Amino acid sequence: MADPIVEQIMKKIVTALETITTANGYAVEVGSGGVWRPKTVEDVDKPGFTQTHWAQLVEDDPTRNEEYSITNNPARIAWNQPVIIDLVYRPDTESTAPIFQQIAIFNAEAQIALFGTTADADGRTLPDDNAQNQWGGLALDTEDIDAELFVDEENNFVGWQKIIMVKYRHKETTPYEQ
Repeated sequence: MADPIVEQIMKKIVTALETITTANGYAVEVGSGGVWRPKTVEDVDKPGFTQTHWAQLVEDDPTRNEEYSITNNPARIAWNQPVIIDLVYRPDTESTAPIFQQIAIFNAEAQIALFGTTADADGRTLPDDNAQNQWGGLALDTEDIDAELFVDEENNFVGWQKIIMVKYRHKETTPYEQ
């Protein structure tokens, strides 16, 4: 069975973040396995990564979007799905680069991976199916809502918590079909 539309979108967001590799022309390395989606409530904020750059993706509570809902036949229900993305930078002990410079670069690279739409002048590889922030046609739009810097002195990392809003819709009778 296919995944619900919202889960298909989340998988595409993970894939977009995983394209952030130096081999793809980015300045930082996230790559395959560098994106964390908690499996339980207790897992939130506890990914246990040892790599320098990683991201955590958490879906927040969706709300109905009446503007994009369709009442005619077939009816479609539209949603605003907030997605919280923590971009985390943990400097290694050998690093001489300023940590806030490094997290600013990571945030910029994630912005390109998430919202870049065609080609990148610096030669970065962009996700193939994110034209106009629609995640392969699964979403109506994606907006960059907010970003806040955070510091975790206990665990020696800094990061940006980005909030993006994915607007999508599905059939009124099933969340598995558009």
